[in-house]
Amino acid sequence: PAGMVVALTAMKGGAGTPELTDALAGLKDQTFDFIVLPYADTTSLDAVKALLNDSSGRWSYSKQLYGHAFSVATGTYGQLTAIGEARN
Repeated sequence: PAGMVVALTAMKGGAGTPELTDALAGLKDQTFDFIVLPYADTTSLDAVKALLNDSSGRWSYSKQLYGHAFSVATGTYGQLTAIGEARN
């Protein structure tokens, strides 16, 4: 339409991981049971951990908006054991 201006932000070309904080904040108090996360990097997992935190997040006493998050990792038995031990 006349007078409409579109500005495109340069993309990273698939490099790196996305910033999830704003997207997760957009969930607000929407109820859900599961978040399926295609990322297994520390930054992404920490963002979801903060969202579901039992002190200040969705699992807190004042909110009680329960849900779970699942991610995926591939590797050898030893690599997967190390990933699991690093998160727990």
